[in-house]
Amino acid sequence: MKVLLTGGGGFFGGAVARLLAGRHELVIPSRSPSSLPPDLRTYGTRFMEDLAAVVEEHRPEAIINFLGILKERPAEGVTFERVNLDYAHRLLEGAAAAGTRRFVQISALGADASSRSRYLRTKGLAEDALAASGLDWAALRPSVIVGPGQKFFVDLRGLARFAPLLAAPSDRLLQPVALADAAECAARALEGELKGEVFELCGPERMSYAEFFRASLRELGIRRLVLGLPRSFFAPALPLLALLPDPPMTRDQYRMTASDNVFSGKYRGVADLLGRPAVRAFGSPLR
Repeated sequence: MKVLLTGGGGFFGGAVARLLAGRHELVIPSRSPSSLPPDLRTYGTRFMEDLAAVVEEHRPEAIINFLGILKERPAEGVTFERVNLDYAHRLLEGAAAAGTRRFVQISALGADASSRSRYLRTKGLAEDALAASGLDWAALRPSVIVGPGQKFFVDLRGLARFAPLLAAPSDRLLQPVALADAAECAARALEGELKGEVFELCGPERMSYAEFFRASLRELGIRRLVLGLPRSFFAPALPLLALLPDPPMTRDQYRMTASDNVFSGKYRGVADLLGRPAVRAFGSPLR
């Protein structure tokens, strides 16, 4: 099957691309194909803002869309509306013109077109557009994905260089999923019978954000004290954090933590796609 995979140079997209490379004919649009990881470079093609034209040029049988951002760079035109939503619309437009029938959208746990978080709102609106497209589709909503190369680990290592202690909410939960499980779920969703369905990708363990920070530091071999504080404690600090070049928490990310980032039970999940329970995100040899 010919598969156009957007975002294949990223942490999650790259892991899925490596799984699919031995099974399918891949096309990976990139702004700089030569900068793709060496093992994926041969699949690279030029990324264009007119993604509909990219789809029409390559005429894939399936599309899997990993394009999305957690933090905006408005001065560069990199916004939630553009990357999370407009790009999805352009891919759907191209799919309609090229006769592409299968589409897997990488969404986010908590995606909701009515969310106060613009990140979650744009992810929810992209899902709505997909559901209205008439294609055979699946939307995957992962919680935080844990694995080698995760940007959060890079950011946390940087913070730990100068911060004697760290703080994170202790009254909100998340349910991290192992990269290997999330990647195989994406591959199974693509290769299965797509019937228009949402899947929530979560691991077996629920933990507070503070516990997640502690587990991540252990994973990195870094010893730092992590203070668990109520979520409301962080609100007054947001204007100050916004002055930093790369804020550890943005206002939109604060809005995202209004609810727990855990399996809702409204949709099927990892076990339904893989036929086995999810492995632990931390400490599992299978992850």
